[in-house]
Amino acid sequence: MKKKKAQGAVELAIVISALLLAFTLLLAFIQAGERKVSLKNEYEALSDIGYIIKQELSVASNALDGYVREFKLPEKAYGKSYDIDVEKNNTLILKTKDVTFLMVVPSFVGNFTKGMNKIEKINGIIYVNRE
Repeated sequence: MKKKKAQGAVELAIVISALLLAFTLLLAFIQAGERKVSLKNEYEALSDIGYIIKQELSVASNALDGYVREFKLPEKAYGKSYDIDVEKNNTLILKTKDVTFLMVVPSFVGNFTKGMNKIEKINGIIYVNRE
């Protein structure tokens, strides 16, 4: 009789262990899916900011000398802090801790910042936040 009880306890432990493993794997898959969605949303937020910047630069590049405009960039991208960098005056780099977005934009002098930005065209050159 003791053998049957012991065997039943072992079988129960195996079944419970298998269920816990299955539950853990299910949670891991759900978390991975949520992370993927979160990264996609971050990328889309950076993309939106990039297209705002590109649009402002495109308008300025097609405008006559003397063009001046102020516009605001968001403080956060999908709730995350982000950095704005530029390489060679025409490659815009927007990045959060986990996502990077690159975009070629019209050439300009200066740097974009979160918050208010001022864009000007003087003697055919586009200036951003000129001091």
